[in-house]
Amino acid sequence: MNNNSFNLIDEKWIITVDCGLVSLRQIFTDKSIKRLGGTVIEKLSVFKLLLAIAQAAYTPENDDEWYKYTSETMSSVICDYLDRYHDRFYLFSENPFLQFTEIKNLGKKS
Repeated sequence: MNNNSFNLIDEKWIITVDCGLVSLRQIFTDKSIKRLGGTVIEKLSVFKLLLAIAQAAYTPENDDEWYKYTSETMSSVICDYLDRYHDRFYLFSENPFLQFTEIKNLGKKS
């Protein structure tokens, strides 16, 4: 782990209408959270991140699996995924989730 201690799973950074700032874990476990807050761009960006996490955690193989998939199952599967990959959700981690360390070198002259 690096010196950066901001973890997207644990820190409250997602704007919601119902509960103010919440963490990724809260988004997937707190049923009182009904709506994302922020600007349209912020909502879309966070929603796409949430969708990417949900799809990475579990993708049904067929329609039958999809129909059996409940919100409780989804919450459990995603929390297991977040626990398993907790170290990848630190900002600027050595093994980032959806962060591309190569980008920092773009535009630099060699």
